[in-house]
Amino acid sequence: MASIQSKVYHFLLRIMGVKSFVVKEFKKNDFSKRANAAAPPGDMFSRYDIQQDIAPNGRKVWSIQKRDTQPQRAILYLHGGAYIHNLVKQHWQFLDQLLLHTPYTTIIVPDYPLAPDHTYQDAFDMVVPIYKKLRQNSNITRVTLLGDSAGGGFSLALAQYALNAQLPQPDQLVLLSPWLDVALENPAIRDIDPLDPYLSVAGLQLAGKAYAGQKGTQHYLVSPINGPLAGLAPISLFIGTYDILVADARKFRILATAAGIPLRYVEYPEMVHVFLSLKVPEAKQAAKQIFAVLQEK
Repeated sequence: MASIQSKVYHFLLRIMGVKSFVVKEFKKNDFSKRANAAAPPGDMFSRYDIQQDIAPNGRKVWSIQKRDTQPQRAILYLHGGAYIHNLVKQHWQFLDQLLLHTPYTTIIVPDYPLAPDHTYQDAFDMVVPIYKKLRQNSNITRVTLLGDSAGGGFSLALAQYALNAQLPQPDQLVLLSPWLDVALENPAIRDIDPLDPYLSVAGLQLAGKAYAGQKGTQHYLVSPINGPLAGLAPISLFIGTYDILVADARKFRILATAAGIPLRYVEYPEMVHVFLSLKVPEAKQAAKQIFAVLQEK
């Protein structure tokens, strides 16, 4: 059963009408949230060495490294936001906790292009070279792809791209409430939708089509549930049962098991989408489990 704090948050989401936000953004053609990525907060600059580079497409790439360390274990982090919203302070707060509680020394954070101005192709054109550079760095002994929501789907699609391009796999993937199928046509979603106070099927479908562009929503680089599985790196997937995306996460669990993929799959009862960003007891419990995954050799 969800904690009182979580139930209060679910109630607030409903009375605020959060579920309708994305549809309204498309109706008004107003995507002001995507204008600028939130920069790392000031307190992180006091704890880490932070470097901001500019990619060939003019967008930012941050590298956060623990002080007095060599880049040995690196995370390539792909943020969520339905492919239309940018980095927010909660993303940075979570990354701060990862560096504090795991042996990872470096996190790379690309401000990848967003829909509807850009498509998945623009995002991959930026992120693939960053991934290649990480894998070619002989000082880095371990690379983890980590993403939440849309970033979780992007992380899986990037690993599948690497598989088909005969690039080295990451050492592992950590997917948090991943968006695995932007089409959202799984019939099981209908049963979960009334329980989810956050995500809208209609809104996400609009965002997914914009991100897919002319390629269409079925292509595996857009909807990685349709992509190759055999040969992928081990995957850890964390998601709540009050999240419409859990329907496709469950489908993915079946597909991954059939393909023989090492998969650690964890569902959190009555938790909403990306609940890890909330100040609730369940988020603290899940964070400890994720830290434990990242502490493994």
